[in-house]
Amino acid sequence: MAGVADRTAGAEQSRNTIAFSPVAEIESGRLYAHEAALVGIDGGPAHRGFARGDTAALIDFDCRYRVAAVRRAAKAGFAQSGTRLVLDLLAPEAMRPTEALAPMLAAARACNISPARLILRIARPELLSSLLLADWMDVTRKSGPMLSYGPFRDDEEQIQRLSRCPPDMVFLAREEIENVASSWGRRIRLDNFTRRISSIRVKMIAPGVENEEEAARLRAVGVRYVSGPLIGAPEIGTLPASEFASRPVGAAEMPLRVAV
Repeated sequence: MAGVADRTAGAEQSRNTIAFSPVAEIESGRLYAHEAALVGIDGGPAHRGFARGDTAALIDFDCRYRVAAVRRAAKAGFAQSGTRLVLDLLAPEAMRPTEALAPMLAAARACNISPARLILRIARPELLSSLLLADWMDVTRKSGPMLSYGPFRDDEEQIQRLSRCPPDMVFLAREEIENVASSWGRRIRLDNFTRRISSIRVKMIAPGVENEEEAARLRAVGVRYVSGPLIGAPEIGTLPASEFASRPVGAAEMPLRVAV
């Protein structure tokens, strides 16, 4: 993996770029984080440019994405923003944590960004052995970033894994919160689900939130942070503010601040 950071310029000049989406705290409307997604320069899906199954290329691509995201965020003013940056781990099952994080941490230091403001997200922790997942937890916590799982579903195996290897937070799967504003049954199921997560002392972020009623229902079951149309659309090259927070205080009662 040596030299990955030096090759980042190639990734940044390719057909891909970084889009940032805002995450806000429900109660106050404060901006909490920005999710960094790798997308095509037209805003569509990212172009990988290598064969499926080419593990070495995927690992290199994964590391370059995170370095590029840190640098693009820094260029957009992230160091002074006070928010956090969510970065995906695209192939954690194929990487050694210490080596995989080294280029990203070096980029963060060079950009005057504390590693404690980075949140790493594992999409499918079930692909990792218990030993490797524990290794990811240990390395991230020692080096500074927070660790998250997501999309996280109401599944007994996922809950048990969460109990054994609890991250700092989970991003709930969108299907778990759909229709929560209109369906009593969905609210009861979601309440049971979030109670189990809260009992493990793991924070929750809900994606794709579309309106204030949905956000209020989520807050009632213990979800503290949300993203989606209500908060703001992804933007390429800039760190968008929370539209939820930037409304007139008299209407939303949510001044623009940064959540902790």
